[in-house]
Amino acid sequence: MEKIRERLESSGSTNPDTGSAPSISTSSSSSSSSFDLVVPSVGEVKKLLAGLSNTRAVAGDGIPTSVWKAAAPIVAEPIRELIAVSFRTGVVPAAFKTGEVVPI
Repeated sequence: MEKIRERLESSGSTNPDTGSAPSISTSSSSSSSSFDLVVPSVGEVKKLLAGLSNTRAVAGDGIPTSVWKAAAPIVAEPIRELIAVSFRTGVVPAAFKTGEVVPI
């Protein structure tokens, strides 16, 4: 996780409109009119992982939702930290930019 943090922070990425990384708010209420990115708590990440649909289907990462749910106590903190570093640096990992559209 530390290597990911260092890599993102050293990239020097900034918001092209302001020349700086986006602001981060740790509270859910903000009185400013600017856009604040709120870093989720570890508990919120665990809750989101627990709320994943029980399905055998796997996403692009090849990991079944049952594994994500079972691993939530272990992976919640690194996921939260990855989100926080991404918000702080303004850099989104390439793996977060991909998706798979499956027609029904």
